[in-house]
Amino acid sequence: MDIKVSTIETFGQFVRDVRKRHTDLGQVEAARLIGVSPPVMNKLEQGKEVWLSKALDICNGLGIEIILRFPDDEEAG
Repeated sequence: MDIKVSTIETFGQFVRDVRKRHTDLGQVEAARLIGVSPPVMNKLEQGKEVWLSKALDICNGLGIEIILRFPDDEEAG
């Protein structure tokens, strides 16, 4: 499923939904297994700003793939 994300709030909600639907992990346990602090995981899921490197670590840990497109390719996808 593809989701267009244009806000940090939408991004955080998506991450939270993936964690809850596709893992049996609570927020703290997931954070520790991924290698980020629980407060960072909480901030991201609440739609608050975190370092991009931490957001990518969380996404990688949850199996979320991020694909970037050039503006010209937007219609092709």
